[in-house]
Amino acid sequence: MARHRDLDRRLELLDAVVHHLGQRGVSGVSVRSIARDLGLNPNALAHHFGGRVELLRAALDRALQIQLAVQDRQEQRRPHRSEAERIRSWWRWTTSSPDHLATVRIAVEVATLPPGQFPVRPDGVRFAWQVGMRERLRIRGLDRRTTESEFARMTAIATGLVVEMAVPGSRRRLSEVLESTVIDLEARLAAAEAAAAARSGMPHLWPTTADDAGTSDDVGRHATG
Repeated sequence: MARHRDLDRRLELLDAVVHHLGQRGVSGVSVRSIARDLGLNPNALAHHFGGRVELLRAALDRALQIQLAVQDRQEQRRPHRSEAERIRSWWRWTTSSPDHLATVRIAVEVATLPPGQFPVRPDGVRFAWQVGMRERLRIRGLDRRTTESEFARMTAIATGLVVEMAVPGSRRRLSEVLESTVIDLEARLAAAEAAAAARSGMPHLWPTTADDAGTSDDVGRHATG
């Protein structure tokens, strides 16, 4: 029972840290400064997380878990979504509230810290849609090199969009950028699938939905800012 209480307390503290870092930023923080801002004893954070790097990594993992929980619920409702649909859903959630944006921004800020301040995730994962993306792209016909290129391209664009969301009134413009990017991605995936199907003599199996192709009201549907 005591162990359950300890784990519950750890999660409670971690959520408070994630919220705090999302609002304040990650540059220059320490266990002591976070504890002070949250009105906690530094020993409470040290007991559960250790030092600064361990605390930041736990906060990063928790921020990603929050995104993944949202994505999992979406996948249950629509289990066969395309990459475009998955990324659009992430963007709508991210930009739907300041707290959501702050949660996503933590990983972006950590990635831009000066070298040596924090060991960046080796897999480069910052956003929920990145999890499993490489495998999905390979299944749809991309070779390994092109897969890495598409993964890096989409990551760089999404990272820039999250950073630019700090500019007031930018949501609509940035949503237009995202929309054109995911439409281009799906077009390249469709071409890769068609080429793979032609080589194997099999029909093209991945349906192109209206969402993948984009519609005239995409911007109005995905952005209001």
